[in-house]
Amino acid sequence: MLKTCNVCNATKEHASWKSTTCNDCLSKGLKYCSRCNKTLALGDFYLCRGKPMGMCKACEKKRSQQGKIDSGYLDRPEVIAKRNLSSKINKRKVYQDPIRRRQIYDRHNERLRERYKQDANYKEKVIASNRAYKEGLVGTLTAEEWQNTLEHFNNQCAYCGAETKLCREHVVPISKKGLNETQNVVPACISCNSSKKDKDMLEWYKETKFFSEARLAKIMEWKGGASRAPKRS
Repeated sequence: MLKTCNVCNATKEHASWKSTTCNDCLSKGLKYCSRCNKTLALGDFYLCRGKPMGMCKACEKKRSQQGKIDSGYLDRPEVIAKRNLSSKINKRKVYQDPIRRRQIYDRHNERLRERYKQDANYKEKVIASNRAYKEGLVGTLTAEEWQNTLEHFNNQCAYCGAETKLCREHVVPISKKGLNETQNVVPACISCNSSKKDKDMLEWYKETKFFSEARLAKIMEWKGGASRAPKRS
């Protein structure tokens, strides 16, 4: 179906009349959030029946939380405790059944396969991770070293300073022979991690306005290298 894409603003083929993102942009791993009106990586969206939902994960969480507030659910701790206990008991029963356990395992793998097909960023990470595993680069960063890294960057994204869920980001990508060691790993938010992908950090710095010279200097200090920033165009 032909519609105007909210990502590239071109009239292109869409999967359905509800879709706000064209098939071409989806194949590149990009999608438009119908609530916050931002273009994000597919990894920032939950999947429903193998397809990304209309709202991003952050907006879905806000909507869910607001629903709990509006319904008064959060004001009833005894109801929450009872529900959590019931959920824990049911989950234990499911995992004690080998047939049900296998069904869950197969469903999970199917979702990962669908994401691998649709999310270009996720596919790149899987390929790089597999390559690193084969080359013996995985597992060299300890939990204590990661905690020290988080403390050095004040539990903020090393690139933009966001105080949100952080992941391990390799300054020199593993796909480009970067190592999984302390000096090459910094905390990054999902947005910066998706934007940088496998780019060279200094090249990405020159094209990224929110990545400040001070933050670059702090990363270079962590790496033990020079802190002089390249000129932006």
